Amino acid sequence: MKFIKYFLTFMLPWVSMLIIGENLTAFICFFLQLTFIGWIPAGIYACHKFKIHLQQQAQLAKEQATSSSDEK
Repeated sequence: MKFIKYFLTFMLPWVSMLIIGENLTAFICFFLQLTFIGWIPAGIYACHKFKIHLQQQAQLAKEQATSSSDEK
C-alpha cells in the first residue's frame, strides 16, 4: 500500500501536495511537472515532503496515544 502512495506521489506530485495541504509546494510542483526535466525533481521533492508528512502524522498519533494513556 505504501508503494502505491509513493508511486502516485511521484507521478502526480502536485496533486499529492494539494491533498496534504502544501498549497505553495503544489503550485511549484505543477509548474515543474509541465516539463519532463522538471517533472523528475518535482516527483522526488513531493515524495520527500510526503514522507515528512507521514512521519509527522505518526508522531502526532504517538503523542495523542501517550497523552490519552496518561489521563487514565
